[in-house]
Amino acid sequence: CTNETFYHRRDEFQRSKRPFIYTPGDNEWTDCHAVKHQSNDPLERLARVREIFFQGDQTLGQRTLTLIRQSDDPKYGKFRENVRWIHGDVLFVTLHMVGSNNNFGRTREMDAEYNERNGANLAWMKQAFELAKRNGNKAITILAQANPGFQNSWSESRFRRYFLNSPITRPEKRPKTGYDDFLSALEAETLAFNGPVVMVHGDSHIFRIDQPLVNSTTGRVIENFTRLETFGTPDVHWVRVIVDLNDPNVFTFKPEIVKKNLVDHSIK
Repeated sequence: CTNETFYHRRDEFQRSKRPFIYTPGDNEWTDCHAVKHQSNDPLERLARVREIFFQGDQTLGQRTLTLIRQSDDPKYGKFRENVRWIHGDVLFVTLHMVGSNNNFGRTREMDAEYNERNGANLAWMKQAFELAKRNGNKAITILAQANPGFQNSWSESRFRRYFLNSPITRPEKRPKTGYDDFLSALEAETLAFNGPVVMVHGDSHIFRIDQPLVNSTTGRVIENFTRLETFGTPDVHWVRVIVDLNDPNVFTFKPEIVKKNLVDHSIK
């Protein structure tokens, strides 16, 4: 949560030989109020993240791409972190959606921040889908830090099957989360898009590729949507995504294991 850490991370990102696109997560600002031996205001930390990492219209890295920022629209002037670009006939869009319930439900001040950012995210995603349809883009990739909890929108039977042989039970009355609006909008936009939609996120540190988005009317999986969750500590590796416009699925995912981060499983 310190400025020193922010600048160090930015310098690391700038050393990337390829264009580097960063979208904020909860550790950078949302959770800073809970850091021991520090007195942090999450909103002040958020302002610093925006100031340090999001300047100009170029990505970080030694090679850069030109980005479109949501802040180009004066109505959303503060949301410099929400960007989009098109590469290989795929539209990529980032959403500033973070873990820790998306900063919702802790204080009135944080709820006000959530409401404003959530509205910006929904507008930015809607605009991305509209643009992709207008352009005739083959696919859309959405990138955000948070795991939005797809299972919260599942039917009771699907929920039980997913957590089969697990003590996890579903509460009878589920409180509103900071991701409900996003999931509803994502469902509608994906159903209206004639092509693959991929969401890439982190947050829960479990590498997985699945299809967790369901149609709230039929209860069935929405087949043109795929979720990729990246590796996370302590299993720090990465995922190669191959785009082939001649493939109806467009995307192929390949986990890449970093040898230096492997565990010696022979140790008892």
